[in-house]
Amino acid sequence: MIKEAVYVGVDVAKNSLNVAVSNSEEVRQFTNDHEGITKTVQYIAGLKPSGVIIEATGHLEMSLVAALQADHLPVAVINPRQVHDIFKPLDGDAEATYKAGVQFAVEQCNELLEGGAPRLHFYTLNKVDPTREILNKIKR
Repeated sequence: MIKEAVYVGVDVAKNSLNVAVSNSEEVRQFTNDHEGITKTVQYIAGLKPSGVIIEATGHLEMSLVAALQADHLPVAVINPRQVHDIFKPLDGDAEATYKAGVQFAVEQCNELLEGGAPRLHFYTLNKVDPTREILNKIKR
């Protein structure tokens, strides 16, 4: 039996962390302080997620990101405006969306490596071709 991958999304606000899980309709809320972050990390770690996505929110997310990384959880911070600005003009053009997605991933990888990330780990979801294309284009 194949276990379904679990992904977690966290909406970060000044006073709260709203946690949504891919296999549930429930959204849990925690406080955005030391105690709430500790509880959030414990909750997310217990889910054994394949990935945790956090919206960049003017650095309000940084304490949570650091705590998740310290617990060795697969976390990524994204800027929704940046993603929206890239993909909205493509209006469903599959080929252009694919190319833009690969380019966006390459830029993210290069930024991580230039920032000192010791390595990258890809969750490919059995998408070999785009993953190979990204790997071939990143700076090493």
